[in-house]
Amino acid sequence: DHADLLVGEVPIVGNRFSELVKVLPDEVEATLASQETAFVYPVPTREMRGKLEALRRETFANPRHPDEARDAPPATMDLAWKLTCTKSIELGLVQAVDAESTPAYDAAVYRRFFDHLLQHRNARALDVDMFYTSSGSPHDIQGGVSEIFATPGEVEDAIAAIEAVMDSEAAARAVENWYRM
Repeated sequence: DHADLLVGEVPIVGNRFSELVKVLPDEVEATLASQETAFVYPVPTREMRGKLEALRRETFANPRHPDEARDAPPATMDLAWKLTCTKSIELGLVQAVDAESTPAYDAAVYRRFFDHLLQHRNARALDVDMFYTSSGSPHDIQGGVSEIFATPGEVEDAIAAIEAVMDSEAAARAVENWYRM
């Protein structure tokens, strides 16, 4: 039943939503670890990654939808790739090629890193090797689909919940170690 389907664009790299991939002693763990819950992550080819980067630069410079103006800037894709590389090296998932630079996008490194992040989840890589053109925006949501946003009160409650269980130093360490399972 599509009413039971939740699709999320969940940017894990850099501690955003990393709690979804860690095993935590809370009420949602059984659902997240269930075989009925699937985490699907796209792994674009190098050619597709180049096209996606070009598209992000274009839509960021010329938004086709008001929400595109709030998309992450193109430099964020570069930063996410740099973090993927550095953290993959720290974890021993890949060898350091050149400590002075970030290598060009490599689908195998990307896949290995996300396999690591999603090791406690029912996860599947989705190879992306085709580009579909569209005249619209991905933000043009069709009927039957809605977006979920936290209210200011929910954000305040979440911050208070974190502050109740850890001090600012512990929170900073948790943020710094977002990629450690």
